[in-house]
Amino acid sequence: MKMRRLLVTGGLVVLALLGWVSFGIWQPLVEEAIWPMPVDENGIAIYERVGEAPVRPYPTATTVRLVLSEDGGRPPDDREGRELSDQDRRAFGATLIRASERYSSGAACFVPHHFFRYYDAEGALIGEIAVCFCCHGASAWPALFPATGGNVLHPYDNRLDFDEENLAALIELWGLPVDLGCR
Repeated sequence: MKMRRLLVTGGLVVLALLGWVSFGIWQPLVEEAIWPMPVDENGIAIYERVGEAPVRPYPTATTVRLVLSEDGGRPPDDREGRELSDQDRRAFGATLIRASERYSSGAACFVPHHFFRYYDAEGALIGEIAVCFCCHGASAWPALFPATGGNVLHPYDNRLDFDEENLAALIELWGLPVDLGCR
């Protein structure tokens, strides 16, 4: 009797594990049946923004510098660039957005020219936000939030976004160029 109960329990555990593993195979089919991907008249996927949230980047940083790269490569960490005042830093932070989207895709051309570098009190680099005005892309290292959200049947991607018009106005107010390498 005890052995039979152990076999039944073991069998149920194995079935549960197989169901959990195989769910990864049929989960996209169930998701598509429940929430079909919206498409335009040409059959191209239309992304769906499911949420936005403000971003507060690297709150332990004591210094933020904006470093420009003429050629679009990541400049060395040599503490060059414009140091942002507390007011400038808040204004920059106010342009950042965590965009949560379904069916989104990133730009293939991401070649940033503006790098916002965050340093701690000892002068160590603790974070960086790279911005590309050419493709309207942004990335943060280390990440400021998880890359995905939602649940198993309704997942979404989180990406760093920014208010392009306001950020461009800020950078120009600081006397720096916005249109670097965009052709």
